[in-house]
Amino acid sequence: MSSKFRSLHPYVAQRLVSLFETLGKRYLKLLQNVDEHPPEQDQEIELKAQDIAVLEEVVRMVLEILNSTLSNQLSQNRHLVYTLLYKKDSLQPFRSQEATQDLVANLDSLVTHFPTIWYSLDEYKHGFV
Repeated sequence: MSSKFRSLHPYVAQRLVSLFETLGKRYLKLLQNVDEHPPEQDQEIELKAQDIAVLEEVVRMVLEILNSTLSNQLSQNRHLVYTLLYKKDSLQPFRSQEATQDLVANLDSLVTHFPTIWYSLDEYKHGFV
């Protein structure tokens, strides 16, 4: 479904990125908490591992939604690109995470090359090429 998103409203784009930021902060905070204060009982270890796994999966799912949207409808979702450019620092901690680094690298490349693609499409539309 996300591959069909077109002309997302700026508010929707901001909320999608905000959802990623919120979930990402929780995930990173939980990882940091486990590193600083390792659980002592087997039940605690299992619960923390489940929480981390669930949050990791949800963060990855949101990144996949963003990737799918931009990979298939890049020129139709400039507000999402602008929001990601504005909030690009929120992607930084996930560049080194094994579970998310491939998706973040793809988002980085799409967002970095967006201006070039956008201007070439605009020139083609107006007959400059």
